[in-house]
Amino acid sequence: MHHDMREVRLRDMADADAETMIEIVRRCDPGIPDLLRKDLDRWTAAGKPGNEQYFVATIGGVVTGLVGYQPDVWGVADISWLVWGYVEPAFQRRGIGEMLFAHAEERLAARGCRKIYLDVGNASEHVAAISFHERRGYLREGYLRDYWCDGEDFLIFGKRLGS
Repeated sequence: MHHDMREVRLRDMADADAETMIEIVRRCDPGIPDLLRKDLDRWTAAGKPGNEQYFVATIGGVVTGLVGYQPDVWGVADISWLVWGYVEPAFQRRGIGEMLFAHAEERLAARGCRKIYLDVGNASEHVAAISFHERRGYLREGYLRDYWCDGEDFLIFGKRLGS
């Protein structure tokens, strides 16, 4: 089933999207979908503050991808972290991730964000994701070996916004 990418629509996530978003993460990265549920529950309980947002891509009204941003954990006002960048496996490599990340970056730039960070797991297991981020101008700035657990690294990529 081929879909024309002109049919892709980006929008703020709706509460009704949460389960589909979690399923997409489960299909892409089976160990972590419960962490997305915790993030969405925490965000909703906090009243969905504007310094944290989640977006979905849809084709024909069906959610096919997601991305979000969160404030810096240390409270640096003009730093944000991109989180939960996933595209349904059947729709990968068709520009949806590109559209989602560009949308989030534009929204952050409009909020005065100076720099964006994101994290990726083990380089050996996430070659395509790392290549995607590097093509989008992200540079690897940090490497925390065995961060999540032994054998699970935490790679940090950064990108400056604006000039």
